[in-house]
Parts: sequence; structure tokens; C-alpha cells
Amino acid sequence: MSTTPPIVVGITGASGAPYAVRLLQALTAAHRPVSLIVSKYGLRLLATEAGIDSMDALRDTVGIDAWASYVEVFSNDDRGAAPASGSSRTAGMIVCPCSMGTLSAIAVGASRFCGKPH
Repeated sequence: MSTTPPIVVGITGASGAPYAVRLLQALTAAHRPVSLIVSKYGLRLLATEAGIDSMDALRDTVGIDAWASYVEVFSNDDRGAAPASGSSRTAGMIVCPCSMGTLSAIAVGASRFCGKPH
């Protein structure tokens, strides 16, 4: 991995999965490190809209060598992951695709966590 701070990419369940795939291809082609988070709905949409039914299939579509060099995957459920920390240095975040509901929640800092407290 590069010493350049990663761009955090969140893939959600909003319509537009092919845009997310193309974004990952463009970022890795530009040699940009990526911290990738895919929600379960994002993975479902990748399957529906792009025929990509697993993280392995996404890796293959982006390119195995590019993925190995530039993409680090984090679980959507890991609240302790580096991208979830306010102290982790990044080059910014892209949510792609992004629904207006998600955009609104990001803009106002609203939590939509619906899981059981630990």
C-alpha cells in the first residue's frame, strides 16, 4: 500500500452499481489507495445491476493486481475500523452510489444504526 492517504469508498444499495465499479477501476488505474466499505445492500445491488455477486467477483472486475495494490476492504459492521475513526487520515470519502436519504443523513450527521447495542 502507498503512503498516500486512502480515499474511502462506500458502496451502498442505491441504484447505480456500475458507477461504483467504474469508480474503483478509475481510482486504482490512477494508483490511488482505496479503503472500501460495501454495505450488504450495496453487494445485493452489485449482483442485481452488474452481475457481481461477491467481493471476489468485484475484485476480479476491478482487476486482481490493482485490487491487491490499492484496495483495502473493511466490513460495514466494523465500527472500530480505521475509516470509522475520526483520527484516521484519509483523502476524503465518496459514497457511490448514494441515495438522497444517505446524502441527507451524512449532511446532518444523523445515525441510522439499527443494530442491537453491544
